[in-house]
Amino acid sequence: MYTLMLVDDEYMILKGIPQLLDWADLDIKIVKAERSPLAALDYLKDNQVDILLSDMNMAELSGTKFLPAVKQIQPQIQIVVLSGYEDFSYAKTGLEQGVVDYLNKPVDPDELEEAMEKAKARIKKAKQIAHQSDLANQTRVRDVLRGRVSLSELGNVSEQYYLLALIKPGEQVRQFLAKFSFVLGYQEEKDIIYVILPTEKEDLQSLTDQLLPLVAHEIVSQSFTEEQVTKVATSIKKRAMEINFYDCETKQLSLSKNSKPLRVAELVSDFNDRDWTSVQFEHFLRKNMAELSQHGNEIQDAKYFCRLVLMRIYGKHHKVDLDFAAKIAKIEDATSANELVSYLLSLFVEYQKSQQKYPEAVEQVLSYVKENYMQELSLKKVAEVLHMSSVYLGAIFKKNIGESFAQYLNNYRVARSIELMTETHQNINEIALAVGYQNTNYFFRVFKEQTKMAPSEYRRMVVEKNNRG
Repeated sequence: MYTLMLVDDEYMILKGIPQLLDWADLDIKIVKAERSPLAALDYLKDNQVDILLSDMNMAELSGTKFLPAVKQIQPQIQIVVLSGYEDFSYAKTGLEQGVVDYLNKPVDPDELEEAMEKAKARIKKAKQIAHQSDLANQTRVRDVLRGRVSLSELGNVSEQYYLLALIKPGEQVRQFLAKFSFVLGYQEEKDIIYVILPTEKEDLQSLTDQLLPLVAHEIVSQSFTEEQVTKVATSIKKRAMEINFYDCETKQLSLSKNSKPLRVAELVSDFNDRDWTSVQFEHFLRKNMAELSQHGNEIQDAKYFCRLVLMRIYGKHHKVDLDFAAKIAKIEDATSANELVSYLLSLFVEYQKSQQKYPEAVEQVLSYVKENYMQELSLKKVAEVLHMSSVYLGAIFKKNIGESFAQYLNNYRVARSIELMTETHQNINEIALAVGYQNTNYFFRVFKEQTKMAPSEYRRMVVEKNNRG
C-alpha cells in the first residue's frame, strides 16, 4: 500500500480531501494530515512517505521553499501540488522538483484520482529502476568477491579494504547502508548480506556498532588488499554460513576461530546404550551442537555428528529400515543445527514408541539373535535351541515383530555392519564375515536393499569424514 501525506494550512481542505476518494480502493493510505509545513518536514525526517499532496501558498512556509526542503529529505517522494493561484514562480518551482501534477482548488475528484494514478506509476517505475540498479551493483560486488573483476570497478580505490557479513539482516539494513557514502556495495545471498568498504578503523567501528542491533550476527574481516579479496571473501562466506547454521549466541564475531575444532566421533561416545528420556536426548544434542559451534567446527561436522547419532539409534537399538537412505538425505539437506536437533529428536521419540515387551518366546529369539548373529543362523536352528516348533515360532515372531525371522536377521546384521564400518578399519569382506555372511555378494545385495547404498558408498561417506574429524 502506498502512503500519502497531506499538507495544507486550510483546515477544510485537510478535512475534505480524505472524503473525496475511496483511498483504500486506490491502495493508498493517508498517514498524515498536517497544517504546518515545518511540522511536516519534521515528520518526513523520521517517516518514509510515497506521495505528498501539498498546497503551494502557505503562510508559515511558502511552497517555493517547502518543496525543495521536502525533496532534500526524501528525494524519491512524488509530489502533487494544490493551488488556488496561477503563478509562474510556483509552476517553475514545481517543475524543478519534478511535481507529478497541479490541481486547482476546489479539487475535482476525477482529477485527484488521475493525479494519484500518475504518482503511483512513477513510484512503480522508480522502484523497478532502483531494483535493476541494485541487482547490477550486487552482480559487480559478487564478481569482485569471486576475483572476476577488479575492486576498482566499485570506485573509491584504497590500499586497504574490509568485508562485513551481516547475518539475518532486518528490513532497515539496506536503507541504513545507503547513508554511508564510503560503502562500496553489497551482495545478498539468502539471509546474509556481504558488504565491501574501504575505510579507516574508526569509521568501520562506527558502522559496525550501528549495524549490530539490526542483524542477528555480524562478522568483520581483517583488513586486506585487492590481491587478497578472493581469499578473504571465501573465508568470511564460509564462516558466515557456519554462524548462520549454528545460530550462535555471540552477535559480533571476527573471521578467526579461537578454538581448535573438536573430534566429532568422540562426542558420540557419551550416547552409547544409555536409557535416556527424550528431554535428556535433546539436551545431549543441543549441548554438543553448542560445543561444535564454539569450537568453530564446520557444518559438515554437525551433520557427521548427527549421522553417527542416527547409527546409534538404528544400529545399537533398532533394525535398519527401508527409509534409512532417506533419513541420511534428510540430515544432509538440513540448513540449520536446530533443524537437525528437531529431526533426530523426532526419530528418537519414534524409536521409543516402537519399543515394547513381546511374548517370552519372541524375547528369547531376539536375545538369541543379539548374542549369535555372527554365526550361521536359521529359524529352524533357533527353534531347536529353544525347544519349540519352528512353524509356531515363525508365526508368533512375524505376528509380533511384523516381519519374518529371515528379514529381521538381515536387518539386524546390516545394522551391526554399519556400526563396524563407522567404528573400525576392517574392510568390507571382513565385516561381512563378522556379522554372519559367508557369501560376500549376498551381503552386498542385502545391504543395498536395506540402505539404498552400496557398502563402499556408505564407507566413503562416513569413514572418510571420521578420519578428518
